[in-house]
Amino acid sequence: MELNKIISIKGEKGLFKIIKPLRQGILLETLDKNKKRIVKNITLSKIVNLGNVAIYTKATTPTELEDVLKIINSNKNIFKEINSKSSLKNIKDTMAKVMPNYDDAKLLPSQIIKILYWYKIIIEYAPEIFADKAGANKTTSKVSDVVKKTDSSGEEIKETFASEGSKLVSKVSDTVVKDKKINSNKEEALLKKKNKKLLIKDKKSEDHASIDTKATPKNRVKNPVRKNSSHNPDEK
Repeated sequence: MELNKIISIKGEKGLFKIIKPLRQGILLETLDKNKKRIVKNITLSKIVNLGNVAIYTKATTPTELEDVLKIINSNKNIFKEINSKSSLKNIKDTMAKVMPNYDDAKLLPSQIIKILYWYKIIIEYAPEIFADKAGANKTTSKVSDVVKKTDSSGEEIKETFASEGSKLVSKVSDTVVKDKKINSNKEEALLKKKNKKLLIKDKKSEDHASIDTKATPKNRVKNPVRKNSSHNPDEK
């Protein structure tokens, strides 16, 4: 579990683990032995996400709560006697022992008590937050090595496919060129055949025209003249 999955709700005791957001609110689980699941429809102003909390220090940048909790865990014997009934001086002095650079003007004793209260809940019900991450780092390095090997083998595979692909492309391009040549030859043959037919047709048309022009007047048909019916045959 990570610290940003744990929240505190203003006005309610204890801490809660975020399970998932829902339409009607947020599904939470109480960070205690009961682990009761509840749906809360609350505004963000009432939620304190522990992953976003930082402690004021005299340095330019504040210290993250997770680091403060780890400091407390490393010095838990010192904080054993600190509680809400302790004097303000005792609380401040104890905090100054483990965090000499903390800003006592901005970090109030009541806030220190609240942090200790959160620590007691987390150490009991979410101790994995304080777990040593050295093993995790080793695992991460092993995983990264595997990823590197996979990437290198992947590059080899890519190169192999690239070379084979180029060969295949060249074969395909050669085939396409051949097909284009065959198609062009076929088209050229068909065009020649078509042109030949057109030439024959044009020649026949020319021959027919020449025959018509050579026709003699004897061959031409004369329009018959209709004699006048009133003509007298005796008149000569």
